[in-house]
Amino acid sequence: MGMVQSKTLWTIGLGVGALYYLYSKEVFHRWGFGLSDPVKPIRGLRNIGSTCYLNAVLQALSACSYFSAWLAHKDDLNKCDFPPRLHHPDQYAGFDYPMIAVLYRAILVINRVIGLEEDDCDLMSKVPRDIIQTLHSLNHKFVNHEEQDTFECLQHLLTVLQQEVVRSVYRRQKGSLECIMDEDDASEVSGELISASEVDNEIPAATSKAINGIFSKRKASADMNIPMAPKYPFRGMTASVLQCLQCLHKLPVKFETFESLTLLLPHSPLTISNFQLNVRSLLRELQKPVIVTQVNCDGCSKKQGKPMKSAFSKTLYFARLPYTLVFHILQSEWRPDGLSKRHVFVRYDERLNAGDLHHWNLTYKNKGSGDSALPSFKTETVQDLSYDLKAIVAHSGDADSGHFITCRRVPDTPANVSGCRWAFVSDEFVSELQDSEPFRFKPYLLFYEKRIKRDYAL
Repeated sequence: MGMVQSKTLWTIGLGVGALYYLYSKEVFHRWGFGLSDPVKPIRGLRNIGSTCYLNAVLQALSACSYFSAWLAHKDDLNKCDFPPRLHHPDQYAGFDYPMIAVLYRAILVINRVIGLEEDDCDLMSKVPRDIIQTLHSLNHKFVNHEEQDTFECLQHLLTVLQQEVVRSVYRRQKGSLECIMDEDDASEVSGELISASEVDNEIPAATSKAINGIFSKRKASADMNIPMAPKYPFRGMTASVLQCLQCLHKLPVKFETFESLTLLLPHSPLTISNFQLNVRSLLRELQKPVIVTQVNCDGCSKKQGKPMKSAFSKTLYFARLPYTLVFHILQSEWRPDGLSKRHVFVRYDERLNAGDLHHWNLTYKNKGSGDSALPSFKTETVQDLSYDLKAIVAHSGDADSGHFITCRRVPDTPANVSGCRWAFVSDEFVSELQDSEPFRFKPYLLFYEKRIKRDYAL
């Protein structure tokens, strides 16, 4: 009797295991047995071989509406089908912007804007596979069967997009009005254009180097009522100011572009335990003056009559904040026994006011009649410079291995029947969240988007 019961239990267990396997692989969905869950407002992405890092980045980018608008504008220049539809990766090779085309369609698929009649199982695998195959076709060796970092993946994707824009600019005929925004993007990518924050169709301030070039074309497009295309949303700029602590001599301001800001955690455990860390406190630490020693000082050299080195105070200002602000919170550090991960919670809010940070404003004034505009620099506080949280990428595991997940905003599309605002995504698993739930994760990447008067639909 015991042997019969044992065989019966074994058979039942085998049957249950087989049913679970078929359900997990969504075979029942294909056979139409009606066991599928309600349609989620967004699509998950299948892990096709340690690709959770790529899936997490794609989900986060899909939540950024201004980035989607920028991709849509570039995709229009491909002169391809509308509405957009999926292609085989080889068909993107003839486009001016192949990576932009495949990434734009990936975002539309994830947000359930296209592919509504196609099988979810196929699309969940097709999206990451197409991204990797397109990168390979562009001679970017993207290893897809090893664990990688989401931040490095994001940087790599943005670099590929910028390279496409620059290549396309130099292929196109210069000077035509249709190329105004392309040349704008190229100048931003190369770091030649410094502008203030833009609202609606306001013409930004620009350096004297750009006034007779890109700036004049912007002005021409505005005068002719040509709609301004979305600007590349990740490009920001910092201004570094060095001042001698002895003679107060200042070195020329150094401007540097950035696409993300890396926020370092305090080294002292006591500092962490004394107060709760948050994004604003880490930003203030980033802008605190630091001492730089052994710097050649012209002021001290003139006073002493010989070359002199001195200690300088270095302060970081924001010359321009991007539309999409990405924070990289570095949770790892090198120790004597190797690379180690720090499990520190950093608090973040749904609304970030960046107006009270240290800003470096670039304006223009005339020095006498007939003289050209000269740059004038001053620090200022920017009013009403708010950002909304769009996505959080978190990591579970240690410094060498683990899993990336994304908590992201859900767009207001017809597929979002429940009207949910947030979703938890782990590869192909998607779960709707309550409004308070997204703020309990330990963030590795944070995606914020500037609040502007006009809306950019997906």
